This record gives sequence, structure tokens and C-alpha cells, in this order.
Amino acid sequence: MTFAQLFATPLDTISESLSQSFAGTMRYIPIILSIVIILIQ
Repeated sequence: MTFAQLFATPLDTISESLSQSFAGTMRYIPIILSIVIILIQ
């Protein structure tokens, strides 16, 4: 394992978990937006 691989592996894991949590958040944004729109009206 090279020095670059040592750094690349945690970065891949972090970016993967970040993208997964971001995708999970994006899934709930339409629901949150619709609730906000209903409350405003």
C-alpha cells in the first residue's frame, strides 16, 4: 500500500458516506418544502 493509497481510502469512504447522507437529505427536501408551503398559505 502506497502513501497515496493510505490517504485515498479514507477520503473515498468519507465522500461516499457524505454523498449517501446528502442523497438521503435530498429525498426529504420535497416533503419539507411542501410542509412549508402549506404552512405559509
